[in-house]
Amino acid sequence: MATLLIKKFVSVGLICIFIFGFSLLSFSSQEQSPIQALLITGGGWHDYDEQERLLTEGVNKRLGDQIEWTIVHEGDGEPDYHVSIFKRRKLG
Repeated sequence: MATLLIKKFVSVGLICIFIFGFSLLSFSSQEQSPIQALLITGGGWHDYDEQERLLTEGVNKRLGDQIEWTIVHEGDGEPDYHVSIFKRRKLG
């Protein structure tokens, strides 16, 4: 009786493992679209070139190629510069 119960338990366990493994394979084969990130930088007070590099490389190091960057870098050396993207009426 105990061996029959163990065999049923093992059979159910193996079926669950098979279903779980198959579902993982099906999810991993789907094409994932990258995250679209917008980095707005520039002005006259900081080293924005270095900050841009550090931010994008740091995020890419942690997330791999899952990020698609759009970088708006304007107004170097101008402390009162207003980045052009903020002047647009429709941002999204």
